[in-house]
Amino acid sequence: MRIVNKIKIQTASIQVSKALHKKAETKGMTREKLTSKVRHVIQTGRYAGIYRDQQVTGQSFVQDGLNVVLDEPMRKVVKILRVEKKEAEQKQLVPLGEFEQMIGEMKALLKKTAQFEKAISSEISSLDKQISSIYHDMETNSFNASQGYQFAKKLQMLLRKRRIVKGEFQKFTSSRQELQMIEKNVASILQKTADIQAKQNEYVSGWDHSADENFSRETV
Repeated sequence: MRIVNKIKIQTASIQVSKALHKKAETKGMTREKLTSKVRHVIQTGRYAGIYRDQQVTGQSFVQDGLNVVLDEPMRKVVKILRVEKKEAEQKQLVPLGEFEQMIGEMKALLKKTAQFEKAISSEISSLDKQISSIYHDMETNSFNASQGYQFAKKLQMLLRKRRIVKGEFQKFTSSRQELQMIEKNVASILQKTADIQAKQNEYVSGWDHSADENFSRETV
């Protein structure tokens, strides 16, 4: 699975259009080989943004000299082009889908961190109640030296445990704060690159051929 523009792509279930399969067969490539190849490009290749020409509009993935275009729902391969090496090197440098995937992973990690913080905070609260109970018993009850020793040992154990748990709480809190800062910075980068990409898309809108088409040729 891969996440691009907040859409989960189930690469294992990606289908290739019948027209592309027929073209591939005329060139001696089996359906299985073609399907395996394009799924690999979609799973591991670089997301290159929106592809548009007179026939199709979709999402483009580039690897190993191939430009594989998925339909807009990202379920079916609708075009496959051979990308010249020079053009492949000049493709979009910032893979927006990768940034979005990174943000998604950070949000999941932040959620887990917050859950740990909540659990540890509850543990600290429980320890505080136990410590307060011992203080109350020591204040209101008479006790001999042996009983006093037992009070002191129990209190020492709880105080030490609280110190360790509090340290863990501070560790998760610090990690969460750092992750939130990174998430904010990545989100800012994503927004800036998305704005630039939107301008690029607006610039080429209405062209007879997309920028990709000018530097690519159909392979199947």
